[in-house]
Amino acid sequence: MDQSKRPHPVTTWCESHNVDFRTMNDTIDPALAKEASEYAERLDQLGRARLAGLPVSRGQRGIRVGGPALYELLYFLVRHLRPTAAVETGVAAGWSSRAILDAMHANNHGRLVSIDLPFSRLERMADKPHLTDDQVGIMVDEHLRDRWTLLLGSDQEHLPEALRLVGGEVDFFHYDSDKEYEGRERTMAAVEPALSRDATVVFDDIRDNSHFADYVRQTGKQFAVVGMKEGLVGPLGRVDPAADHGVPWPPVRKGRIRGHRSAS
Repeated sequence: MDQSKRPHPVTTWCESHNVDFRTMNDTIDPALAKEASEYAERLDQLGRARLAGLPVSRGQRGIRVGGPALYELLYFLVRHLRPTAAVETGVAAGWSSRAILDAMHANNHGRLVSIDLPFSRLERMADKPHLTDDQVGIMVDEHLRDRWTLLLGSDQEHLPEALRLVGGEVDFFHYDSDKEYEGRERTMAAVEPALSRDATVVFDDIRDNSHFADYVRQTGKQFAVVGMKEGLVGPLGRVDPAADHGVPWPPVRKGRIRGHRSAS
């Protein structure tokens, strides 16, 4: 077999665990799964209208940065799990922030603290199209902002403040910032001590390197791999902390994806 055509080990691992998230949602709570699906359709329409012409994915043609996370899954999980305190890293236009906050609004419960390092503050990105600082989180409407705190800067700079703002304990953590293995490792080392016993963590873009595969092996927690090949998402933790009969996510396969800390 042509070595250049051989699937990347991380891709192979992810695809071997991939599950259809809508089927998973429907198994857990059919009515809520339907609500989340209908919500995602509405948010997609809203986003395309609001971001038209802006330098982000689904805004200007050909731009692939600042795109939406798997917001249908985020909405479903937050509605289902009803977290009190959520933290996320990586905002851009605010698709994920909007989904989490809409779910909290529907729950009438919860608070979100988000951290984002705008491209405008990164020298290497200065010549690339990007949102201005005041456009970060543009998807979030005013009526949702009483539950939301947005901190502009690096994860390292603002994680201590974010954890303090939620009272030192995190029930739901969405990671969508530094995609490098070391960046994920560093952030999780800071967040892990603050995770509540039944916390759920959602990693975005898990195919970029083997961090997620290594992390689930090391922690032994339930997990799933869901989404599309272009951007796989990894939720980790218990589906339903209140029920022992909750639907389990796929079991961990032992063994590390050696030599592939960062996907090429």
